Amino acid sequence: MGPAGNRRRALFAMLALRANDVVSVADLVDGLWGSAPPASAVGVVQTYVSTWRKAVGSGRLESVGHGYRLRLRTDECDLLSFQDLVDDGRRASAAGSVAIGRPLLERALALWRGPPLPELSGEPFYADGVRPVRERRWQALEDWAGMSLESGPEVDLAAVVTALDEARAEEPWRERLTELLMWALVRQGRQHAALELYADTQRALADELGADPGAGLRDMHGRVLRHDPSLVGVVTAPARGAGPSIRLDSFVGREQDLAVVLELLAAHRLVSLTGPGGAGKTRLAEVVAAAWVARSGEPSAVVELASVEDPALVTGTIAARLGHPSAETVGALVALLATGPFLLVLDNVEHLPATDALVAALLQGTTGLRILLTTRQPLRIPGEQQYAVQPLLVPPPAARDVTAAGGSAAVRLLVDRARAGDPEFEVTEANAGVLGDIVRRLDGLPLAVEIVAPWLKALTPDGVLRQLEQPLDIPGRTNDGDQRHRTLRDAIEWSYRRLDADARRLLTRMSVFRGGASLAALEAVCGDRPGPPVVPLLVELVDRSLVQPAPPAGGIPRFRLLETIRSYAAGRLAEDPAELRRTEERAADWFADWAVGLAAHSEGPDTGRWLAQAIADADNLRAAIDHWERAGRATDHLQLVVDTMVLYFEAGQEREGERRLELALAAAPVEAPARAIGLAYLAWFSATHDRRRAAERAAEAVTIARAADDAPVLAFALQTLADTLDDFAAATAAGVEAGEVAERVGRGPVRYGPTAGDAVACGAAHTLAGLWAHRSLPTALAHQERALTLAELEGDRRITAVNAARLGLLHLLGGDDAAAARPIARAVSLMTDPLSARWEDIVAFAEAQLARHEGRVGEAEQRLTSLVDSALPSGRMLHVQLGSCSLTDLLVDQGRPADADAALRRAEAVVASGDDARARARLQVRRARLLRLDGRRTAAEALLVAAQAGLEEDELTSERIVWFVEAAVGAPPDRARRLVGRLGGEVRRTGVVLPPWELRQLGDLADDLPA
Repeated sequence: MGPAGNRRRALFAMLALRANDVVSVADLVDGLWGSAPPASAVGVVQTYVSTWRKAVGSGRLESVGHGYRLRLRTDECDLLSFQDLVDDGRRASAAGSVAIGRPLLERALALWRGPPLPELSGEPFYADGVRPVRERRWQALEDWAGMSLESGPEVDLAAVVTALDEARAEEPWRERLTELLMWALVRQGRQHAALELYADTQRALADELGADPGAGLRDMHGRVLRHDPSLVGVVTAPARGAGPSIRLDSFVGREQDLAVVLELLAAHRLVSLTGPGGAGKTRLAEVVAAAWVARSGEPSAVVELASVEDPALVTGTIAARLGHPSAETVGALVALLATGPFLLVLDNVEHLPATDALVAALLQGTTGLRILLTTRQPLRIPGEQQYAVQPLLVPPPAARDVTAAGGSAAVRLLVDRARAGDPEFEVTEANAGVLGDIVRRLDGLPLAVEIVAPWLKALTPDGVLRQLEQPLDIPGRTNDGDQRHRTLRDAIEWSYRRLDADARRLLTRMSVFRGGASLAALEAVCGDRPGPPVVPLLVELVDRSLVQPAPPAGGIPRFRLLETIRSYAAGRLAEDPAELRRTEERAADWFADWAVGLAAHSEGPDTGRWLAQAIADADNLRAAIDHWERAGRATDHLQLVVDTMVLYFEAGQEREGERRLELALAAAPVEAPARAIGLAYLAWFSATHDRRRAAERAAEAVTIARAADDAPVLAFALQTLADTLDDFAAATAAGVEAGEVAERVGRGPVRYGPTAGDAVACGAAHTLAGLWAHRSLPTALAHQERALTLAELEGDRRITAVNAARLGLLHLLGGDDAAAARPIARAVSLMTDPLSARWEDIVAFAEAQLARHEGRVGEAEQRLTSLVDSALPSGRMLHVQLGSCSLTDLLVDQGRPADADAALRRAEAVVASGDDARARARLQVRRARLLRLDGRRTAAEALLVAAQAGLEEDELTSERIVWFVEAAVGAPPDRARRLVGRLGGEVRRTGVVLPPWELRQLGDLADDLPA
């Protein structure tokens, strides 16, 4: 229907694809003719619009400013219907209603009946106009598949596999589709097919793109290899509890465990539920027994053995529970259990040494018997299938809202038990974060949660959290638990008493580690020579569930204590002050030695592995630093702080790094070997908020390094000086000299990774690119191309990624979106190793800018918001400013001044009045814009005058563009024309083009600017 002709239909398609939004005439011209529009293009667009108005009605197609808006209702447009259904489905899933969300996404996907607008595929607008729509479809398909795979057995897995397979045929490099397809194949019982799919994808990536699978796909591969139980199907309706008595409380947070254990029990006759005291093994076993009876119809019994101390009494206790107290011999018990299928649950057997022989005899003498054990250590007999019962999942520290915190299993259990005393208790925005803090303090242990929950009747969540300074000794409020579980201390003491002296010594010494440690650290700090080897003792503690294997870091296995166990062990270690002092000293020495390697590998091809270990050992490194500071070893203290700087750079804790450096430098003697590099690092930190002071520190570092003839540190200090000087000529000279010194350093070994020749040469080239970016874009591009080449030579994927992203940002400054997309996509593909938060910020910023230039405004807003949310608490203040300012510009362009005001205030809150003029100007011009939009023109003009002190006349930065625009809009015609003329001259001189959103702010005045 409607006017004929592809170009006319293309115009209507562009309006329909952005239904109810304003599409500028400039965008329509670009979409119809690309880079070579005719002189009459604007007039032709107006003619086409007029023709379409006659077809659809003038009320549907309206003129708005310098653009047009096509008004459509949801029921008139499949694309709008699709997005509404997807949004509703995602909201339902986020609220825990996957059963509601999944059908909504199915309805949304059913609206797709082939590729969108295929008859217009040859038109210039097609690629950029249809890409966001197709992206929304793929994301919806992935969400639907994920919801399906999280659902129960009613899901048609064949349909999921088919849909994902067809999608992969269209988008073979979209790794999330492959991850989900692997998961679906596993749920079908086709693990081998899932592994073959990974191998094929890995080969294709290497052959076609020269790339490796991303982190998500690699993680899925590892989960399939280790038979991750979370990949199997789930039970949607847990059965009632089983056991000697009926439980009156609900079963919360273990639904996935229940499903997995039932499957294990179907495949194995002996299953052991292992885990630390208080992990909920007994309750899980009871519910499994009841579910097994309901599924199979077979009888079962739960036999509690916690109170049985004499192994000789175990057989009689089991027989008595089965109603045959006379069957006290093993033979009689075998005969009793050999009559047919039966599930025997033996609860708490870890303290009974003869249990292994008894269980083996029962299984060998019967054919239909299955045994389910709960124990803190496995029996280790043939045929035993272990299942580790982990603490309940707790929300991450950053999860402070109802959905993120309230959805965790540990918080769900806490709330459920709290409602026994207060039926109206619930998770709210006010208490969600504190409830998360409570369950984290308790390690997510169900026993601990059950003990604490009743206190919420008398205390606020904040009050309960304050009581948890000593969680080991909080008494339970019920009297139905056995003596081992009256407090957490009792639960741990039960296991501790059963260790020999060597195992106790290892456990208590491990308490000096925060967040776990590698085997090498454990052997160095906790072992004795001569003395028993650490590994067998460590295995014993793992078996007894007192030590937990932790996620590897950089490929290195790690071990940790739950915080409650660590607290108990620390108390034991403190009983011998001399032993405590020796162990802390050994830990500090070991981490100081390790940090020397960290410092040397803080840039280069091995950085990812070292950084992963540094992040895992962050609290241990902090403890070592604090130990040496308390010991008054000022020179060693400074050296250790400097050696760990990569942690503060890369983990994004910049303000902490700055504080530690300032303290260490102030205390260390002037001749300390690490002073020059420490000052350079400190300058690098403080440059984000106090450039004058940063330049002074960098200059001092240069002076010390020159005097010491330390070329690597001199090169790095010069690079840092170039980054911090406001004087263009002096900064350029420092950057050039940094590159020259770096050439002399070459590729020899260095003490600090950032001082390596390739690293400094790369950094200096980027610095020069930054100095020229807003003065001469072609010059900046040449320097940044060199920086990217040097990063590739350095071999550090992270540095290559961030320099690719920087190159993309420069292309965006010149208005070349296509040229920008390639390096930014490459940057994203390289961000697979453990990464610096700072580098992640830069790549995320580049992705956001590209998304905005390509019209994906919602995606740009989300990325910028996440960037600021991440950077603010970690002290990356420059990134807070840049992200908030860009977000402010976006929200203003979207007609959302209140949201823009909130975004700008986040940046204003971190820029004090004493900070440098550039930072203030960045915010002042945008505040002036908001004041002007609010009708306060006089106040806006005053801010524009004040901002000029921080604006360099020869730089066309984003803030200077905003200044020109705001000064021109609403000014008298003559002044406005002069300002726009000056702005046009700056565009021609620098090569920096005005982005579309600034042109929209200029309105009719934009017509006077160069194309």
